[in-house]
Amino acid sequence: MSGNRMDGTFHGPFVQAGEIHGDVHFHAVGPERKPPVPPPADWADLPELPSPIRSLLRAQVQAAQDLPYRLPGARRPSLATVYVRQDLGTGTEEPAEQTRPEPILDSRGQLIDSPNPPVARLAVRPPSRTVRAALDGDDHLLVTGGPGQGKSTLSLRLAADVAARWASFGPDPLAEPVVPLRLTARELATRLSVPFPEAVAQCVHVEYGALLAEQVEPAVVRERVAGCR
Repeated sequence: MSGNRMDGTFHGPFVQAGEIHGDVHFHAVGPERKPPVPPPADWADLPELPSPIRSLLRAQVQAAQDLPYRLPGARRPSLATVYVRQDLGTGTEEPAEQTRPEPILDSRGQLIDSPNPPVARLAVRPPSRTVRAALDGDDHLLVTGGPGQGKSTLSLRLAADVAARWASFGPDPLAEPVVPLRLTARELATRLSVPFPEAVAQCVHVEYGALLAEQVEPAVVRERVAGCR
C-alpha cells in the first residue's frame, strides 16, 4: 500500500485498490433513528416545538374563531356572533300520564278484558362529566349527537384551547400535555389508500392550508412531537 494517496472528502462506504479479484459488496445503512424523547412532566415544563407544529397550533386557534359550516357568501361569520338555541334535558325523563283504558263490550254486551297497557319506565341518564374529566379519564372519547348539538364547535374549541396553552400561560386544559390536531373524518375517509402520516399531512393542508405559515410534512406527524401525544 506504499504510495497510496487519497484526497478530498468521502461520504459513505468506499474502497480503493489496485486490483480486485472477486466481488465487492456495499451495504448501505439507513439513518440511525433518534431515541424517543420523554414526554414533559406537566404544562410548566413544555419543550420547544418544531416550527411547522407551532404554525399548525396558531392555525387551529384562528380556525376556531370562524363558523365551521359553509354558508352562502364570500365570508364566514364569526362563531362568537352566531346564536343557536339549545335545550338541555333533566337527569330523569318524566313519565307520560297513564290513561285508563275504555271498557270494550262484545256483541252480547259482555265486558271484554282489555290488554294491559305497556308499563312506562323511567329513563335515567348517566351522571354528566366535564370534557376535561372525560378526556383525563380515558384515552379515547366518542361524542355523539344530532345535527346542531355542538359536536364540531366542541372539537374546534377544545383544539384551540389546548393549542393556545402552548403559546401562553393560563389554566391547564388537560392533565397531560398534548399536541392537538383537529381533522374531519370526511377528509380522512377520502385518503384510505395512502399511508396514514401522508393522509394526515394532506388533511392538514386542506383544513388549514391558508392559515399555515409552513407546510406540515408527513415526517412531522409520523411520530410523537417532543414526546407528546
